Amino acid sequence: MNELTTEIIAALSQKQDLDEVFRHHLEIATEPLKVLRNSPISF
Repeated sequence: MNELTTEIIAALSQKQDLDEVFRHHLEIATEPLKVLRNSPISF
């Protein structure tokens, strides 16, 4: 299992909302795109 799956299972077992889990992982996944967008090198 990866970290996302582990956190989903933990949240479900504690009857927590999954929104924060997904929001957190979406921020992690999109961080490299933000860095590239602000890079002085244009593609």
